[in-house]
Parts: sequence; C-alpha cells; structure tokens
Amino acid sequence: MTKSQSSIRQVRYVRSKRRLYLDGTESKDWTQGWSVHRYTSSGFFVPLEVAEGISLSSLRRALAAAADHGTVHGESRGIEWPDLPVDSGSLLIADATENVFDGKHSPIHPASLVLVDDELRLRIDVELTNRSIDAQSVGVAIRPMLSRAKASLAHCSVAESAGFAGGNYPWAIDVNLNLRGRTVGDALELAQSIEALLKVLDGGRLGDSAAWDLLEAGQVAALFGQPESEWLEVKSKDWDLATEPGKIEMAQDISRFANGDVSAVLVVGLGSKKVDGVDTVHCGPPSSFTSRDAHRHHQIIDQRVYPSVVGLRVAIFQKPDGGDVLAFRIPQQPAELKPFLVHGAVVGPKVEGAFISIVRRRGEHSITVSPQVLHAQIAAGRAFLHSTGAQPPIITSCETPT
Repeated sequence: MTKSQSSIRQVRYVRSKRRLYLDGTESKDWTQGWSVHRYTSSGFFVPLEVAEGISLSSLRRALAAAADHGTVHGESRGIEWPDLPVDSGSLLIADATENVFDGKHSPIHPASLVLVDDELRLRIDVELTNRSIDAQSVGVAIRPMLSRAKASLAHCSVAESAGFAGGNYPWAIDVNLNLRGRTVGDALELAQSIEALLKVLDGGRLGDSAAWDLLEAGQVAALFGQPESEWLEVKSKDWDLATEPGKIEMAQDISRFANGDVSAVLVVGLGSKKVDGVDTVHCGPPSSFTSRDAHRHHQIIDQRVYPSVVGLRVAIFQKPDGGDVLAFRIPQQPAELKPFLVHGAVVGPKVEGAFISIVRRRGEHSITVSPQVLHAQIAAGRAFLHSTGAQPPIITSCETPT
C-alpha cells in the first residue's frame, strides 16, 4: 500500500556519526540514529515501526553513502550461497517496536533491503519443505505479483546444503523494486505477500481453503495473478441490492457454486483480465465495504436460496490499495440438499417473484438445470418416499422474500 507523500520519511547517512538518521533528527543526541547490526556489521538495524515510513529512494542514497564511507561492508553467505549476489550494504528490520528495540537481541525480519551494484533490492529469506520446488516454479508463481508492483525477479536460489538430514530448504529471493514514491513498508508488504504465496506453493496447489486462509491473513494480493476457475470467481462491482434483479442475481451466483461439485470462493471488489487467453485476477477498481454490508448480503442469500447453504461465510478483507473486498466462501454441499433453488427469476425485462431458478457451476461457466433433470430428481424423491411409505410434505403457502 503506497503511503501518502506526507507520511513518507527521508533518511540519510551522517558520516561523522556513522549512522542513519531520519530527516530532522540528526541534530539530536547521537543515540537517536541507527547503527549497523552489532553482530553482523553488514547493515543498519532499524525497528519495524521506524523503517516502514522510510522512502526507498532516500534509503538507496543513504546505503550508497555508507558503503562509500566504509561503514558497511555487505554480507557474503559463503559456500552455502555461491550464486547469491554480495550486497554492499543493507537495512535490516527488527521485529520489535521502538521502545523495546535492542541492537543485539531483537529478532531480525525475514525481509531486508540490500544494495547490489548500486541498486536497491528487496531480499526475502524463506524456508520451504517441498524439495521439488525449483527456481523456475518460484519465478512463475510470483511473477504476476511482481508485475503488479512494477517489480521484477533479480535472483532466486536455495542453499546448497538444503534438506540435509531432513531439514527445511532455505531460499533467498532478490527483487528489483520500483522506488518512486514507495516506502520500506510497501516493500515489506510485497515480501509478506510473496512469502504467503510461496507457503501455499510449498503445501501444494492453491485451492479454496488456502485462498481463504490467505484472505484471513490479510494477503488479498496473493490472489493476484491466479486464474479464475471452478472454485474461484471475482466480481469488480457489487450487486445492486436495492433492486429485485440485483438480489436474484446475487442469489443465483451463490447457488450455482452450492450446486457445483467443489468448495468455492467468490470475491467482490477484485477484477479480472485476459492473460494468455485466461481470465486472471487483478486488483480491480476501488471498492469499500463494511460489516453491515456483509450481514445484509448474508441475510438476502438466506432469504432467497433454498435450502440454506451449509457453512456459508461472508467477510470483509482489506485490499493492498486501502480499499476492501467482500468475500464469500461456499463449502461443497451435501448431495442430498441439491439442487439449491433461487426464489425469483428475471425473465427478459420482468422479475417473476413466483418463479424459481436453478443454476450450477461447471468449470468457469454456469449452466441451468434443465426441466428434465429437475423432474427426474423430484420423481426419484417421490419414488423413494413411496417405497418407504412416507408422505411428501404439503406446501400450503409460498411467500415472496423481501
């Protein structure tokens, strides 16, 4: 999420004190600046809440000045990482607030900013468990996310001793960044999204469960670049719930997944575009939702879809651009509850409140349930009731939902 220009802080290197200072603080006591990490000496060590607002452009200039002055010497990881570019200085992030920050013992964030050949890169350290993952598969997985951030993959490698004695596989990933108007916080958000997506890759193919976990973890951006499929659909605009057609359309969208064969996720507030002929998820236009919206959507679905969709979840999540998405998770439904019916249908320009509509999902498309199929299911149900001696229920009235 790109911060407003007013919240971006400039940083510079002060030679006489061999420290980094935020603009306006270098005249204070020398302890207000940030020194190199006391153990590694490879980079300046800064608490997260301070680092987040730092301008990437000013950070590149500051690290270059420190490298020229000899304050930082970069880090070489030796024979373990023979192909990893050696940086000439870095900004290490402490996973600690400023008031508890300790220059020796604060934990180091897995993402850092490194200077390589006078260019600032985002370096991400992540451990994976799947030995079949290679650099090519990592590149393919994160390329859409990088493209959206106007970034590119500079380097990707795994430690040579990875997996020794059954251990994990440490990866180092370098990303070339677009510095203009961006902050360290923006870079760290990108790193978090990349790590979340790689963890999904590590555990197998992205599916509805993993996608929902990513949404709940605040990683909406991890869906960017994913193809729409039988379990994933996005809508750039909300339904017009002030109208009957809008209510019916939403109910049909939910019921078609409920009538399908897999669990699914539907996200409102994201867009899709063709990439190599495939509808692919991207950020979409600005959108905003509240918890009241989630409740209203859920309530209308309960009123319009029969029987009730088991385990339906409706939630609001924040987008990387500061807006929101409205997400629906529709678990795979028990076969005995199908078909799910929608009360109401739109026939040409008319809304027929006494009609029912039945739709289901097949692949990326929707199909209607034919009268023949519906009749066969009703006949089969009646035959079963007859064989058991039970009587079918008698419906005495049918009220149109509001």
